[in-house]
Amino acid sequence: MLMVRARVRKHLTNLQRRFPSLANAKILSLPCRDYGFRLIVPKAVWVEALQEMAEEKTWTNFKNEAAARKADTGSAYINKLQDVWWEMLRLQAPPRRGELRPRNDGKSIYSHSSDPRQLTKTPCGAPSI
Repeated sequence: MLMVRARVRKHLTNLQRRFPSLANAKILSLPCRDYGFRLIVPKAVWVEALQEMAEEKTWTNFKNEAAARKADTGSAYINKLQDVWWEMLRLQAPPRRGELRPRNDGKSIYSHSSDPRQLTKTPCGAPSI
């Protein structure tokens, strides 16, 4: 048996709707636990679902794909994906003077702080001045 955990119940119900082999598993609700929603399924069933998800993957950007399915994922989830992305970028390239901050206006992923110069996004995705 294998435990599939989620922080949002709807993510598990979406999986159950998408994969009928998961539909009979009861969603456990554990409100005071990390990952408060869980499915317990046979490992072979989960492996089949993962294989199917991997084979059907066509998107190139997970955050964009999740945003396109906002009705299924929710705005709060999309915002948290952006927060995680930003924190991981900071791990990869720690901020320097004039620290980059995420923008939430939908125009760009970068903004500047006290630096009067505008930042742009290079083709490789790294910020440049």
